[in-house]
Amino acid sequence: MAAIKTAESARRLTAIELAGFKSAIEPVRVNFRDITVLAGANSAGKSTIMQPLLLIKQTIEKPFDPGALAIDGPLARFTNADQFFSHGAPSDTTPKFSITFEHGPAKVKFTYERPSAAGIELSGMSFSRDSKEYSWANGLVLNKNDENLLEELASSGYPKQYLANILPRGYELRVARDRAVLIAGFARSDAGPSARVQPLVSPASTVVNEVRNLIYLPGLRGNPERHYVISAGGPQYPGSFNDYVASIIHRWGAKTDGRLRRLENNLKHLGLTWRVTTKAVDDTRVEVRVGRLPAAARGGARDTVNIADVGFGVSQTLPVLVALLAANRDQIVFVEQPELHLHPRAQVALADIIIQSAEQGVRLVIETHSSLLILALQAAIAAGRIAPDRVSLNWFTRDAAGQTHVTEAQVHEDGSYGDWPEDFGSIELDLQDRYMTLVERRHARD
Repeated sequence: MAAIKTAESARRLTAIELAGFKSAIEPVRVNFRDITVLAGANSAGKSTIMQPLLLIKQTIEKPFDPGALAIDGPLARFTNADQFFSHGAPSDTTPKFSITFEHGPAKVKFTYERPSAAGIELSGMSFSRDSKEYSWANGLVLNKNDENLLEELASSGYPKQYLANILPRGYELRVARDRAVLIAGFARSDAGPSARVQPLVSPASTVVNEVRNLIYLPGLRGNPERHYVISAGGPQYPGSFNDYVASIIHRWGAKTDGRLRRLENNLKHLGLTWRVTTKAVDDTRVEVRVGRLPAAARGGARDTVNIADVGFGVSQTLPVLVALLAANRDQIVFVEQPELHLHPRAQVALADIIIQSAEQGVRLVIETHSSLLILALQAAIAAGRIAPDRVSLNWFTRDAAGQTHVTEAQVHEDGSYGDWPEDFGSIELDLQDRYMTLVERRHARD
């Protein structure tokens, strides 16, 4: 497989860096590739690295302006900012955290802080591209001849003479907050700092689009329901993707969409079932039914049961499989514990489906505790099914002070990655060795 082209990488999220958020006291960095794996011990910071993206996403998706960050929502739930500001930061400073998004050589950094008990504020955004750096703050007045502003407008398709010709008399260019980001636009020169700004451009527009398009599947994907509420279907999925699964399957069936057959094939590949279908209960609800047996039997096309009446693995895995088929090219799918409630054989088979999705252009971020899933990805690399530079393996640990550290493994052509700070495989081998030793001792006594 060929490596990702540089030009293509520049248009996609290539890394994030987080500091001051929970256990990421000092800057923590994760590089994103087609398949990005987050692994490590419990409470090591795997979820921490993605939670700011979820906070921004639920802030953007609110039907009202919740301020700079909506901290209590369907994707990330906090009741107090103290729950996510790093406790290891100096106590005499204003609580703050920053997250930097990298798209190739371009970087956008957001800094959020709590100057008082009034809530969270977006204290600033900084940008860098081609060795040029500049910053915006809420309320900043911009010069219409500012080189950085003109470059941002040019990248949005505006000619350089646009501002000189269009800026109305009595108006100025001012930076203002728009939900979780800063934008620049027209505002009356004689208006106060809280005046309404007509949006024009934001260097964070790429980040906003990427976060808005993010498909998120939490580790606990809900209990199977007898009936599901009908929802709209993509390409954006506000909130958790769980709420859209039944309706997406229903539409695929009504339109004879080939993805339904692929979904059934994937379910069969995992050994879960061979058929999935839906039935409209009324104009607001739909029922999901799956094959009672893992494989087709003669005359068994109608041998289906409500999804609430089968093993928990089906209802937990179905949203993952649907998300991977519903996502568009370059859309990021973030899945916590995709292996949840799956038999070890199915965990290995899941790696095949993940690689198929990456080949279709879907970008996956996977938080996992499955050594089998990681080993299956290694085997796929060794078999030449996916190039090693398309996979990012990240191991999370915490030191005695509670600081998260991330080690990215250098994956080789044969799928090996050297030594991580702690290894899934060695734990399993140590346990097998311990068991065999105990068995031998017992037989020796007998």
